[in-house]
Amino acid sequence: VRSFADRFVAEGPERLNVLVANAGTFNPVYTQTQDEWEVMLQVNYLSIALLSILLLPHLLRSATCDDPSRLVLVSSLGHYLVEPMLTDSQNWDHILGAISAEKFGVSGQCRASRYNLSKMLQVAFVRELGARLPSPTPLVITAVNPGLCHSSLQRELDKYCLLRMVLGFVKWLLRARTSEMGSRNLVYAALATNAQDLHGRYMSSCEVVEECDFLLSAKGQAFSERLWRETIEVLSKVDDRVSQIVSTYLPAR
Repeated sequence: VRSFADRFVAEGPERLNVLVANAGTFNPVYTQTQDEWEVMLQVNYLSIALLSILLLPHLLRSATCDDPSRLVLVSSLGHYLVEPMLTDSQNWDHILGAISAEKFGVSGQCRASRYNLSKMLQVAFVRELGARLPSPTPLVITAVNPGLCHSSLQRELDKYCLLRMVLGFVKWLLRARTSEMGSRNLVYAALATNAQDLHGRYMSSCEVVEECDFLLSAKGQAFSERLWRETIEVLSKVDDRVSQIVSTYLPAR
C-alpha cells in the first residue's frame, strides 16, 4: 500500500477524482500476515483505510465546488450479521487487537463472520471519515454493497472441495450477479450527480439504505469512534504521513 501511494505521487496523474477501494479476501483458515494481523482484517480493512488516508490529499486537491471527488469502499450485505460478535465489545481493551486474535473465532461459521466484520469496519470507517470533512464536502465517501457476485473473492476455497460446492450452490440458489453487474453499483456511487446525498452513507442496489442496527445504536457509535482512534494510531505507526494528513485535513470533532 505504501509503495503504491509513493508510486502514485511520483508517477501518477496530477488529478485523482475517483478512488474505488476494492481489495478483498476471504480465507477459511486463520492466517496472520507478516505484520501480525489476521489476514482479512488487514487486507479488507486496515490496508484500505491506509490507502484512503494516504491518497486523501490528492482527492481533496482534485475536487471543485461543483464536482467533488469520490471515495468508494466496497462493503457487503454481510455487515448486517455481525452484531452477535460485538455484544461485549465495550469491554475490549483494544478493538483491532481483539478482532485479530486467533481465539476470536475458530469455527467455519466464525471465519465467515470475520469477513462480514471486516466489511462492517469499512462502513464505520466511512461514517467516521465522512463526519470529519466539511459540509458541503469536497470529497464524497460511500460504502457500497455490490451484491453477491461471481468473482475470485473465494479463491482460497479452491483447496476445500466441499466448501466450494456449498458456496456454488448458494450462489446458484440466490442468483448471484456477474462481477460486471455488481460493479454497476460502484460506478453509480462514483459518478452519481446527487453526490452530497451519498456522503458518509451505505448503498445497496444503487440506493442509500440504513447501515446495520449496531452502527446506528449509541453503543455502535461509541464503537465507531473508538475504532477510528485505534485505526489512526495503528496506521500512524506504519506510516508517519497518516498523522500529518489527519491533523491537516481532518480536524477532531
